[in-house]
Amino acid sequence: MDGLITYVVNIVSLGGTYALLALGLAVVFSVLRLINFAHGELMTLAGYTLLAGILLGVPFWAAVLAAVFVGGLAAVATAFRSVRNANAATLLMTSFAVAMLLQVIFQNFISARGQAVPVPSLFTGSIPIANAQISVIQAISTVTSLVWVDSCSSPSDSSLSRHSSIEVNGAGPSGRRLTTSRRCDLWGSGRHG
Repeated sequence: MDGLITYVVNIVSLGGTYALLALGLAVVFSVLRLINFAHGELMTLAGYTLLAGILLGVPFWAAVLAAVFVGGLAAVATAFRSVRNANAATLLMTSFAVAMLLQVIFQNFISARGQAVPVPSLFTGSIPIANAQISVIQAISTVTSLVWVDSCSSPSDSSLSRHSSIEVNGAGPSGRRLTTSRRCDLWGSGRHG
């Protein structure tokens, strides 16, 4: 039974991390109508910013804020702002070029191997569940993933403006337009009991 608990938490934790990454891609696509090939590299840039901040002695939470700021600034400033009104092929090629450039920079100037980020002792412990031990990082990842899944699957009030909306439009077999919309209430304010 203990092995099953650990196995389920591992699945939900890792699967939830992938789901959150996919949600990021979906939000970027819904805003820019662009498949961002540099999405992972921009997150890696934020991760290396976090690592650099910690190694330079910046407090952990300030380093986290700096990493989020640098990642967001890089996403906006690298290429997408300057070519936003270009055609789709230009946007895709720019996205691909930014991805390749960042990969080469990371591999040649930092490392081709992953780097461990030192975290505060708050995140290094484990939580006992039955006789199984679940790490705090896995517990945070699992809870975060479940909250996002719950917020995206709950009915929400369409009159609220704080929603991320993803629409898929296409022509059906009969030639009629099909529209599908999924609204995620990111703050939980539009939930109905």
